[in-house]
Amino acid sequence: MLYCTLSSNKVEVLLDSLGVMINDIELIGIPHIIIISERNLNEGIVEYKND
Repeated sequence: MLYCTLSSNKVEVLLDSLGVMINDIELIGIPHIIIISERNLNEGIVEYKND
């Protein structure tokens, strides 16, 4: 749902698993990273990284 909401508001979204390392994501210049994992969802949180 988050993906659809962002995409429909013309926000470019890259949806992937953590198989792509965070360092690689930073190297290609993605400034905002939202990490949603099952563990975090169980705790009611998401991780956000802005470089």
